[in-house]
Amino acid sequence: MGCLSSMSDLLWFALTIIVSTGLGLVFHKLKIPMGAMVGAMIAAAILNIYTMHGVFYENVRTALQISTGAMIGSRIGKDEAKSMKSIIFATIILITGMVGLNILFGTAVFRFSELDIVTSLFAVTPGGASDMAVISADLGADTAYVAIMQMLRIIFIITTLPLIFKYVVKKTHYTGPQVIDRTDVQLINPTTRTAEVGQESQTGSFSHLPSEPFRYNKREIMLLIGLFMIATIGGVGLKLLSVPAGSIIGAMILSIFYSIFCGKAVFPTVIRPYQQILAGAYIGVSIDMDTIKSLNILLIPAVIMFIGIICFVFGLSYIIHKLTKLDFVTCLLASTPGGITEMSLLSEDFGADTPKIAIMQTTRLVLVILLFPSMIQIILAILG
Repeated sequence: MGCLSSMSDLLWFALTIIVSTGLGLVFHKLKIPMGAMVGAMIAAAILNIYTMHGVFYENVRTALQISTGAMIGSRIGKDEAKSMKSIIFATIILITGMVGLNILFGTAVFRFSELDIVTSLFAVTPGGASDMAVISADLGADTAYVAIMQMLRIIFIITTLPLIFKYVVKKTHYTGPQVIDRTDVQLINPTTRTAEVGQESQTGSFSHLPSEPFRYNKREIMLLIGLFMIATIGGVGLKLLSVPAGSIIGAMILSIFYSIFCGKAVFPTVIRPYQQILAGAYIGVSIDMDTIKSLNILLIPAVIMFIGIICFVFGLSYIIHKLTKLDFVTCLLASTPGGITEMSLLSEDFGADTPKIAIMQTTRLVLVILLFPSMIQIILAILG
């Protein structure tokens, strides 16, 4: 019977992955925000609701966390580590404010809604949407609610904040620096308009964070293999030590050291949608009819979160601007808890200092994953 049950689970797991991949890729092709994850989650949820047999293996979730840690670690090499020195004060303000406001608004969600304290804190954590949903499971949060709240955060940021930022730019007559660097392409020489990978722009800005197309040469392949090997060692090691979110934290830490000392591996952009699909499938199998019926309880948490985002972005931006003399629009985009790519593209539109924004955004993401699981565990211990 055990063998038959295992075979049945394997077949249901395969079906879960197939339907999740199908709809995830469709949504991704339609360029829906976080489309791969959203489509996969919907597909897996529908399968689970109507069959009650959605299956996702724990070992696959661990592999997903390790690959995500490797991806984040691949963004920070020797140049990025050196560049952080000049914005360290601004980053300290950003992280300190982020922790304080996360506790404040997470507690508000807990007090004024039916969500438990762990789910409330993760729901308003300004990290990667899929990353937070997957990590939150380690501490017993409701991953479905966390994922939905995180997606609402991204949608709110993408649809609402750019309009507000545009108004701010217009009112302040902001012109920005003369050189505009995007972090998802090669640096452009402001004089010749030619690519100069790894060099600083004439404004003294930082090197870009790489997400250029993967080149299938021996060096790139060996760097990537080494990245995944070291990430696996770190992720499995901390998981065996029962560290909260240890898989992703261990993979990320060792990947950063690897990138600094061995060189940055270019993480193939083609992998990211499939990471999101796996995250969506994992979340989707946790959704059942009871989850759907209780979605109305997220109305108050969503309103609190939206207020929190406005307070977070504009409050911290003003403080960072006054204390560090960075221009206000750069502070706005660096403080916005959106994706690195999305904020970089907005930065290009507004002429802000994109490399600084990209590095602060990356630092925020790294520290959220590194610090918040332990912080939330401490809060739980205090609350008994």
